Amino acid sequence: MTQQITTTPLTFTVRRQPPELIVPTKPTPRELKPLSDIDDQEGLRFHIPFFHIYGSNPKMGNKNPASVIREALAKALVFYYPFAGRLKEGPTRKLMVDCSGEEVLFIEAEADVTLEQFRVALQPPFPCREELLYDVPGSSGILDSQLLLIQVTRLLYAGFILTVRFNHTICDGFGYAQFMTTLSEVTNGASVPSIFPLWQREMLCAREVPHVTCTHHEYDEVADTNGYYGNVFGFPAAISKAQDICNKPLGYALELVMKAKSEVTKEYMRSITDLMVIRGRSLFTTVGSYIISDLTRFGLLELDFGWGKSVYAGPDFHVASFYTRYIKHKGESGILVPVWLSTIAMKRFVEELGNMLTQDIDDHVIQEDVSLIPKYNIPAMIR
Repeated sequence: MTQQITTTPLTFTVRRQPPELIVPTKPTPRELKPLSDIDDQEGLRFHIPFFHIYGSNPKMGNKNPASVIREALAKALVFYYPFAGRLKEGPTRKLMVDCSGEEVLFIEAEADVTLEQFRVALQPPFPCREELLYDVPGSSGILDSQLLLIQVTRLLYAGFILTVRFNHTICDGFGYAQFMTTLSEVTNGASVPSIFPLWQREMLCAREVPHVTCTHHEYDEVADTNGYYGNVFGFPAAISKAQDICNKPLGYALELVMKAKSEVTKEYMRSITDLMVIRGRSLFTTVGSYIISDLTRFGLLELDFGWGKSVYAGPDFHVASFYTRYIKHKGESGILVPVWLSTIAMKRFVEELGNMLTQDIDDHVIQEDVSLIPKYNIPAMIR
């Protein structure tokens, strides 16, 4: 399978091998594992892609990263066997994993582009994400579809891109990082993971008599009077009027977020779990909301499959602002802060950001910082 890709300023070709079915190397338990009442809520029923980009390592010689990761994947699935199962839906839309040991999907590919040439796009939004992660027909459903899809794309001369797509109901970012850590450990010779996975989803299931005891603004039903919206998912939500956010100092917004985070207690989590059951696994509020997820402490850049640390590791998902660590081409470390807003809001955001950068900063820094705005690829990040 060959398809031509045109990006700016790159044009390159990706050649893929047919998708392979990877199963655990050993027999795994055949059982039905219910998800928690937070896992299977409406807002998490989607697949999310992560990109891991690696350079060369002379010590690895001519080893094929696809072969190394493929072999390790089958071994890691022995410990993370629910990934090789399928989601089923029971009464009241309750999701559960049929641990059938069927398979996950794996694709080996190669691209005729070097890592150096590709550096212009080593951060989201990736212009060629569909080719670096081929959507195998029938694999992106929620029920009775593969829960994990991996593509390893070798770059010209050296380096590769490891792309992983997983069903968000099966794990969150932290769980994903734990699985990928096991995968990297196995590629480096480990026979068992340093941290064994535990299911224990019953800890986040509703009480025998569900009852909501806290306020959950993130699930408020809000009328959409503007015809556009952002996206949110958080425990809990910080609430404010737009005029207050605009007119008050930055510390005001920070205090709102800190207060909201402090409200996450055990009782709060029990309450929100009960809410999911009472409301039938409702969707979180989308009107006038904005999602931020900080992935900087998950250790994704440190994942080593034999070729050293990655130069980028994080999602490319266009409904949220995922904060990720990033290594620039000069070796400088920083944090990427993508912004995903409606078209109207994004244009206003760029204007306000430009105004902020030109205030109280010397002329040299102004020119250096303001030049980043056009490179933010605004058309690709608005909707």
